[in-house]
Amino acid sequence: MFFQDIMDSMSKDEAAIKPDERLKLAPDCVQEKPFDKIASPTTLSTLGGIVTAIIRAHVIDYMLRTFPINSNVDMSFDRNHSKLISKLIINRLEESLSNQNSVFTSTYEGGVYWLLFLEQAVQL
Repeated sequence: MFFQDIMDSMSKDEAAIKPDERLKLAPDCVQEKPFDKIASPTTLSTLGGIVTAIIRAHVIDYMLRTFPINSNVDMSFDRNHSKLISKLIINRLEESLSNQNSVFTSTYEGGVYWLLFLEQAVQL
């Protein structure tokens, strides 16, 4: 999964993200809008690393499941692959994240978890 690559990317992103001025304000005085998360550079870069790792895990899952077929087929993406593969991976990703449940009581499970994942993916 190239975890070192993800860690390097997180370090680079953390250095590039400027601290949000709204962190200095009282939480009651700030309204957090969708796709504009108020967080420290460390938190935002970590969320980016998590999103990358989740996507890579699902791509690897697809590759392992289809290895018997792909090993016997010429891997020319122009001729024998289409957007259908990315749609399949995204559908499996949505199904997987939407069915996440926590042992502890949490507001971040089920469909909410999927929507938060999408929000972070867009914010990257």
